[in-house]
Amino acid sequence: MSYATRGSTIREAVPVETVGQVTMRIKRQLEAGFGRVAVEGEISGCKPHRSGHLYTKLKDEQFECSLNATIWKSNLAKVRFQLEDGLKVIAYGKIELYPPTGTYSLIVDRIEPVGQGSLDLAFRQICDRLRAEGLFDDARKRPLPRIPGRVAVISSASGAALRDFWRVARDRWPLAEILVIDTPVQGDSAGGKLTEAMRLARGIAGLSVIVITRGGGSREDLWCFNDENLARAIAASPVPVVSAVGHEVDTSVSDLVADLRAATPTHAATMIFPNRIEVDATLESLRSRAEAAVNLQLHRVERAIDQADRRLIAAGSKITDRAKNDVARAEMRLKNAVVKKLAKCNADFERQIAVLDSLSPLKVLSRGYSVTVQSVDGSVIRSVGQIESGSQIWTELPDGRLLSTVEAKEPRNG
Repeated sequence: MSYATRGSTIREAVPVETVGQVTMRIKRQLEAGFGRVAVEGEISGCKPHRSGHLYTKLKDEQFECSLNATIWKSNLAKVRFQLEDGLKVIAYGKIELYPPTGTYSLIVDRIEPVGQGSLDLAFRQICDRLRAEGLFDDARKRPLPRIPGRVAVISSASGAALRDFWRVARDRWPLAEILVIDTPVQGDSAGGKLTEAMRLARGIAGLSVIVITRGGGSREDLWCFNDENLARAIAASPVPVVSAVGHEVDTSVSDLVADLRAATPTHAATMIFPNRIEVDATLESLRSRAEAAVNLQLHRVERAIDQADRRLIAAGSKITDRAKNDVARAEMRLKNAVVKKLAKCNADFERQIAVLDSLSPLKVLSRGYSVTVQSVDGSVIRSVGQIESGSQIWTELPDGRLLSTVEAKEPRNG
């Protein structure tokens, strides 16, 4: 058979179609034949596109095959957990064929992790990332001030949580200033609004504490408090942050990163504000104790002064007696010294008198000598040349003197 014959035979048996016609027929039959499907597989080659869409594959290792999967941006925003390679999931959607490439893929509108809820997985993934950053470390948690002055409360102004918090705060410590930052606490945009409110609160001067709170609700209702940006804003707060979200059984990321977690809004107010009645009682007790301590101290001081006074008087008496004894001993020593000195002086005087007496001219005269002096001036006449004939002279004798007139002089030769 010739080539032309073969071709003509085929044309008669099978109608000729264009690539586009065949592709569109496959597309219709494929999509109509499958309808909505749920596919279990392992994510592989997860690649977010700059457009916001996500393109990946679902692998089946048992049969060594894979299925392209696409999640459009609008549906991807609803996925709470992070899609990553190796994660086993169940993807819900429709099989669609893409005509330009002739390839088919699963268009996913909902996706869940295998063996656990999507919110459970999302919560675990968020906690793992924040824990790795150190935001859950106890070392960075700060204690609350004992007496708060200004407190910022981030909550819905119309919610019951704020009313409960306000009521307890007013009853316990009415002196505190409470600033309310009204913000949504539920919904897809609530996480971003709460983050903005936290950043606003961080800029308020003179704050003592920041409180972020809302009442109970479903896990989906409370999901905005698991926002990662909100967690980082809480960690960056310059003052302690108290998280009071939901009921006691509810745990959110804001609870884990905050400095203190309260079970309920009422519990938060109880933890933050002191009880004024208890404070008054404590102050009264302190006043009484201080007064008693002061009185006791005064009594001790008075007793110490009395004892010191008695010791001072006794010491003064001892000092006076000792001084008297010292004076008496000094007086006795002085008298003895004076007596000794006088005796010595008397002995010296007597010796000097004896010396003078031995040198006295009278002593010489008593041995038969005499002294002749001029009558005019009393000068001693030692030579005949000192006197002239006819001059008057005095002659000193031991028992008196004689006045004489010189009749003649006779010098002695040799």
